[in-house]
Amino acid sequence: LGKYAIHFHLVRDSMRGSGVLGASIWDSHNRWLTIHGTDFLIVRDCVGYQSVGHGYFLEDATEQYNLLDRNLAVQAYRGKRLPKQVLPFDPNDGAGFWWANGRNSFTRNVTCENDEYGYRFEIAKRSNFNPELNTLQPNGERERVDVRKIPFLRFEDNESHSEGLYSFNFGDDVNGSVGGDRTHPFIVKNLRAWETHYVVRPNLSHFLLDGLTVSNGVYGIYHPDYDAHVYRNITFTKVGSEPINRGHDDESIQHGDFTYENVRLVDCRSGRDPLIQLACTSPRTGTAGHFRNVSWPGSESRQGKVVDLGGGPRNSKLEHAVTYYFHGYPTPDEVTKVVSTKFPASAGAEFGSVEKFTGKDVRAAKSAPVAFPQLLAPADDLPPATVITSARKQADGKWLVRGVTQDNGEVTDITVNGQRAKIVTQQAGVADWEITLPAAGEFSAAARDRAGNTEKASHRLKVSDAGR
Repeated sequence: LGKYAIHFHLVRDSMRGSGVLGASIWDSHNRWLTIHGTDFLIVRDCVGYQSVGHGYFLEDATEQYNLLDRNLAVQAYRGKRLPKQVLPFDPNDGAGFWWANGRNSFTRNVTCENDEYGYRFEIAKRSNFNPELNTLQPNGERERVDVRKIPFLRFEDNESHSEGLYSFNFGDDVNGSVGGDRTHPFIVKNLRAWETHYVVRPNLSHFLLDGLTVSNGVYGIYHPDYDAHVYRNITFTKVGSEPINRGHDDESIQHGDFTYENVRLVDCRSGRDPLIQLACTSPRTGTAGHFRNVSWPGSESRQGKVVDLGGGPRNSKLEHAVTYYFHGYPTPDEVTKVVSTKFPASAGAEFGSVEKFTGKDVRAAKSAPVAFPQLLAPADDLPPATVITSARKQADGKWLVRGVTQDNGEVTDITVNGQRAKIVTQQAGVADWEITLPAAGEFSAAARDRAGNTEKASHRLKVSDAGR
């Protein structure tokens, strides 16, 4: 089916607990691994090297609760659109990992030298595709929902090296078409990238990036669809053009508020463009951006300074001004307000240029105290997802049962047949566990997380006396 190296085809949860572990897949002319219409699969410790088209590929946007953990993706090459492909918007242009439904976990993976992307999450509505799909719900039932609004189950501790264009690209260009909400944002944590042109392109609303380390990139945060975005704990080292790009790049439009906190720009040196690029306009009144604890040791822009609108094409349709606040600048107790000269009414007599800080198209002034906003308040109301990976009969007649649980928070308890299992390791929301139990014809495993969410759709595994 599909002439793929490895293909799970429309098995839904009938193979729950199955996995691809430690596989080495070389020189595939059509992907390394395709997960199609399949849930609860584990892909771990695999190596994919040289593929035509996306490497690790989740095909039709209904796949959920799959775990891709500690895998390597090297040189997924650009291919052609496939005949009768399910998702018409996918150009098959070479991603190490490609998926279209957020409720999957990608943890501790590494990508390198892929033609277009290290990681590409892409979902869109088109005239020939409706993203309202029949998908598995936490209670085990299936329901038709708009999958563009399903946040990531877990995206954490992933890294990217020397990609052809993007390290991490999330969402769709149309503002607001992909995104969560204030309590259910898309969350990514602890990312690392080296030697990549565009590091992160976040084209979705309600987005939290907590932890990003970049070395030797060209653009850091690129073409963001700022709309309830929160960025914190970021270090850019030797990012040579634009560490922080304006909303939608050359469109220079900002649809909503954002915050940056605990950001270091280290030895970033650019020519024309500023270190922090600001947008020309917003379609909404009162739009703002907030920065706190931002520093730029050893960094400079010869023409653009630290903050400015930046060069290149800009939006000539000016609707509403955007105000930017730098909390704790120039001294810890001060707030500096920055506005664009494109809106003269916003820049009163108190505004002026600040040497080595403002570029030619913005002005700054001391501001009255302004609260640093909390744009997102993530709530954990999603239960964990558990799979039994093995059940082995021991010499004494008892059974050693092992499994894996994934969660968007912290797993606290796994029970098998009502008995509490031992969590052997837990990192990035992935818990490996085991338990020894008396003989039984069936084992049923479920988990609970720190927030008190209890898994409703437990994994039930029937066994024979020979063991599994």
